[in-house]
Amino acid sequence: EQAGGEEMGKGLIDLVEFGKSGSNGVWDFLVSLTKCFGEFAAFATTGYAKASPGGHLGVGIGLVGGSTFELGQMLLGQEPADFLAIYASLVVGLSTEVSWAGLSASLSLNLGCANNAASVTVGVSVGALACGVFKFTNWAVCPFGATMATLGMPNVKCSQAMGGMFTALCCKFNLVDPSQNSCR
Repeated sequence: EQAGGEEMGKGLIDLVEFGKSGSNGVWDFLVSLTKCFGEFAAFATTGYAKASPGGHLGVGIGLVGGSTFELGQMLLGQEPADFLAIYASLVVGLSTEVSWAGLSASLSLNLGCANNAASVTVGVSVGALACGVFKFTNWAVCPFGATMATLGMPNVKCSQAMGGMFTALCCKFNLVDPSQNSCR
């Protein structure tokens, strides 16, 4: 029985070595599928947000800035990529007036800089999010004032949030260099 286990182990090693060989690209494909998984973004945002009365849903729109850290890049000692974006997000989980935590889906228009190269991308991401939400007192940065009452939404308030997100899925469509488009 042990010999069978050794044969199976050798077969798995052979499969991995075959996949890593440049002749077929299987290994590169498998790595690309997990590139987004584990990407971490730390952020600070100012915009409008509303938590549902039941506390299980949050919606936000605004301006966000921060840095993303891909797990593989961190392990290789590479620098994080900085970004500034206009975003819309939805969080399902815990959403209160002072904190949001749960599954997040977001759509963004990003201006970024990584490895001394600028980028403009449209992004879609899904992942686990946790952040603190603060009432913002500098209404000058909120184009509609303290609330969105001028648009008929008086309960959607200007606020600031700081937190982080681990992604499980992301799509990035580079408007400057389409060869950099990716969806994982």
